[in-house]
Amino acid sequence: MVMRRGRWKTVCARGAALARQGGRSASPLGTRMTARACSVFSVALTLVAISAFAAIPLHLESIQARLFFNHTGTFSEPLSAKDALRNVIIGESGLPSPSRSTLVDVTLRGEPREYRPGRIVVLTVSDSSRDKAIATLTQQIGALNADGRYHAAFWLPDTGCTPLHLVATLEGTEQHVDAEIPFQCGE
Repeated sequence: MVMRRGRWKTVCARGAALARQGGRSASPLGTRMTARACSVFSVALTLVAISAFAAIPLHLESIQARLFFNHTGTFSEPLSAKDALRNVIIGESGLPSPSRSTLVDVTLRGEPREYRPGRIVVLTVSDSSRDKAIATLTQQIGALNADGRYHAAFWLPDTGCTPLHLVATLEGTEQHVDAEIPFQCGE
């Protein structure tokens, strides 16, 4: 039996039969979710989604610097603090070409294909001989690739004589990675 809307008479639905026993149905199809139960379920589902989203937290993986060679338009291999980088602005130290600019690559790692707007990498560049900040550069983080990586590139012009200390931080966290570039100039 089905109640018709607008009319107070009952009508038999095609194929319907009277219930064999009275009382509550044991079938889950016969129950309705209350507004409160629906809210609790919705909150629980949201919490599960958030915890899954944060399964691999974003972190700074590495920082690398490469010289830009002015005569060839190419880059060096990643530099290390052990490299002898004397008079690179005129191509000494066994370099194939002079260099007056440096590319810094900060690599981040997290959930593959993750994107959360507003996340920022901050690169602080200091003169390590005088412990004086030279520049603070920022870059918004885009979507991570299928491997869960993102490369934030920073271009440093007019490099080659001043020894540099680089510190990359993930804004809003205490995470950081750093590197030294032991530039020197002189006779």
